[in-house]
Amino acid sequence: QPNVVVVLHSGSPIAMPWLDKVAGVLQMFFTEISIICFGLTLGIIQVFTAFLTNRITMDELTQINNRTKLMQYLEGYMERHTEGEETDLHFLMIDLDDFKWINDTYGHVEGDRALIRIAGVLKKTLAGHAGILARYGGDEFCIAGEMLREEAEHLIKNLYENLEKANKQAASPYDIGMSVGCAQFTKEVRTIPDLVNSADEDMYL
Repeated sequence: QPNVVVVLHSGSPIAMPWLDKVAGVLQMFFTEISIICFGLTLGIIQVFTAFLTNRITMDELTQINNRTKLMQYLEGYMERHTEGEETDLHFLMIDLDDFKWINDTYGHVEGDRALIRIAGVLKKTLAGHAGILARYGGDEFCIAGEMLREEAEHLIKNLYENLEKANKQAASPYDIGMSVGCAQFTKEVRTIPDLVNSADEDMYL
């Protein structure tokens, strides 16, 4: 009997060999009921659940996590660190420069292309890094993950370098600019609003 497979939004199938084994054992005891069909139905339900979760937590335009997923990540992290200790969680807020000018000058379709371009730069730069990348809203993006301050600064440096390369490669009448602020989860910065405000303040220092 083939394994039940769940396909996530990334297109990578996840085999679930335990499901058909469980169904096979149950079938031995309930011979009048098609447990195998039940197992397949459960697999379909899991596929549908994964699909709905993806729709709820994925930004449709940029195909990265949305604010809902970011909040889930940060809330879960803070629940696991309630003793008041300082951790290595760093939070980056990225804001596109002159985004309103791009929309007003070239139209909202081109504005969407600018958001997709910056999202591509962020994904490329973060490849291999643990943590989360999300669109916070509008022209704002966020990165959160455990890293040393030096690693966060190196990441920011790579972001600017990769954005410069992307601007040179793009057949676009304008260059995209960005501003980045960095905050750390500390004894003084304990909540999500604290992190956002601290990153905003750092952005404009």
